[in-house]
Amino acid sequence: MVVQICTEAHASPLRCLPHALAAGMVMLQLAVPVMRTDRALRSFNAVYGPKYKYDLEAWRKATHLNARECALLDADGGAGGCRGMAAAG
Repeated sequence: MVVQICTEAHASPLRCLPHALAAGMVMLQLAVPVMRTDRALRSFNAVYGPKYKYDLEAWRKATHLNARECALLDADGGAGGCRGMAAAG
């Protein structure tokens, strides 16, 4: 799979959104091993937007992922997870 990120100066943010979401899902799968199954991805897609309004921290709290499963997201003060994204935004 090739992920193409919008880098054009005139690119619409909405046009780039699917690319950013796809890249984010790949990173989530790399960081959280339990997210690598088709079942986990279907479950995530079914609830992430409608139930959690795209709030990764709320999703993490509700799914009760253990510390070992989220070690990469929590490393370096949470730089790889929602705390890191909030700090960057």
